[in-house]
Amino acid sequence: LHSNTSALIPMASSLIEWARAGGAKWSASLEVRSDGSRGRGVFATAPIQKGDLLLRLPMSMAVRPCGRLKDMVAKGSCSPLLALALTVVHELNVRSPQTSGYFADLASAPPPDIPALWEAEELEHIVGTNLLPSTKTPAEAIDASRTTFEEDVLPIMETVGEEYLPKAVRTQALFGAALAWVTSRALQGRLSFEQGAASLWPYLKADGPSTSLNGGNGMFLLPLFDLLNHSSESKDRCTTLARVDGDGKADGHAADALEMRAERSVAANEEILHSYGCHGAAELLRTYGFVETSPYTSTLLTVEQVVAAASVFLCSQGGKALKEQAVTDRLNALRKAGRLPIGDIFQLATTISASLLTLIQVLIYNKTELKAWVEHGSPQLAADTLISEIEVVGILLQVAEQARAAICRDSQDGCGAAGGKSVISASGRSAVAKTLRDEQQRVIREFKKAVIMLAMGQDGGDEEDEDDDEEEEEEGGDDDDDEEEEDEDENDEMQDAKRRKL
Repeated sequence: LHSNTSALIPMASSLIEWARAGGAKWSASLEVRSDGSRGRGVFATAPIQKGDLLLRLPMSMAVRPCGRLKDMVAKGSCSPLLALALTVVHELNVRSPQTSGYFADLASAPPPDIPALWEAEELEHIVGTNLLPSTKTPAEAIDASRTTFEEDVLPIMETVGEEYLPKAVRTQALFGAALAWVTSRALQGRLSFEQGAASLWPYLKADGPSTSLNGGNGMFLLPLFDLLNHSSESKDRCTTLARVDGDGKADGHAADALEMRAERSVAANEEILHSYGCHGAAELLRTYGFVETSPYTSTLLTVEQVVAAASVFLCSQGGKALKEQAVTDRLNALRKAGRLPIGDIFQLATTISASLLTLIQVLIYNKTELKAWVEHGSPQLAADTLISEIEVVGILLQVAEQARAAICRDSQDGCGAAGGKSVISASGRSAVAKTLRDEQQRVIREFKKAVIMLAMGQDGGDEEDEDDDEEEEEEGGDDDDDEEEEDEDENDEMQDAKRRKL
């Protein structure tokens, strides 16, 4: 996670000795060095057998909020995430870092280069990606961070008091750096980000979603463990973290230590890699400050974008754009049936989700088809249950094209093939952003391949719809409603005719 690693290797040795003095165990077959691609990491100096202990850390070494911050978390007036970040502000800027080998190590390096620390001109490079939607601007992102600091962070800093957080350290810059350390290194925690928003900071208020995982009692930092680097490829990983009791037995949340053992044999000079979680490229950059090819990468897509893509495709085929009231009725039916994703945001991945297929099919249903779908319990529609496959395929391809265009905003925007799975140094922010865009473009290309496979798998084309003459006429309503009904009927007839033509 470090961009300048040459000076950090001696600091790592001091950190290891400090941790050993505190009861930690560190295998004699491990050393910290830099290989030039992932930065500072942990490597095997000799062959390691499956099951061998790599490191073991007593929970007494965990860094958690204490004193007034701890009390505020218990009372629900401060979130665990914010409390831990303020603890880091105190340790790095108020209390001398040299009193702790761990914070001395952090103080010797710049914080992870997450986009929340970038300038507005650098954020231009990620507009259109999952991190900053094309509807938002870098200036809005900067303003959102400032507002969050002033409204959510600064009042807590003031409440904690002058002794723990003097006025001189109550700055957005110092807090942002501490937050970067916490988001990239905290264990037993969950970060929540508002999808589709301009803010690059996680949700910090106490009324937000729980930040604890698996029944734990809040997030914490743990020395040594965060020396290990991440790999998105399971074949590269060789260890995971486990809670154990005093005898080294797995003991869940009552454990008094955390340890890592080799889960396979490790060759000499091989880097010890594990997983930071199932993160796509955008999440890796937002949380840890680096990007690599990941099987979990996706591109975010709103319901509004899907509706727009459907209208563009239908118009391109001689039809009409979807009517606003018709769209509203169909989205209401989908929401009532629980067929739309949380926040109305889809994850466009290398396969086509049933929820996306369902949305598109229901959007282009005529009134008879919509009524029948609702009467049958509003089921989720898979590829083999669609009645308008050609139109669905066309709309899916239009969706992919609009997603591609949002990421690739001009000919200089790096829209070629993704550049392998190498990790890009955080020292070149434009290069990091390009790698993120390339990775999301790769996913879109794979998605388009899945759409083409769906089209090739068609068995003879679409079935014709039943006559719309059987539709029931709605009684009442004013002239505007009658006109809307006529427009939708006309659109249904045109779509039926187009399906027969296709």
